[in-house]
Amino acid sequence: SVMTNEWLYVIGLYSLSYFIGFMVPFAPAGLGVREGILVLGLSHSVPQDTAITIAGINRIMYFSVEAVLAVISYCMIHYGKNRVESEN
Repeated sequence: SVMTNEWLYVIGLYSLSYFIGFMVPFAPAGLGVREGILVLGLSHSVPQDTAITIAGINRIMYFSVEAVLAVISYCMIHYGKNRVESEN
């Protein structure tokens, strides 16, 4: 059906963007690569400004998740170090 094909297209597009984005880890443009692929792929089905908006939201989502993980990592290191020091 048409709906199934659209879902497969979107899933494939996101999978491709994530895969290629992961191919360039630690590169400053890693996220830019993912968003660029999303804009190119989505521009075939929606207006380009809509595709850019979706890619921008995707970038914000990634940044937000990474910021939360950074805070969690900091807390684990900070409180773990304090606990080890207090045990000694």
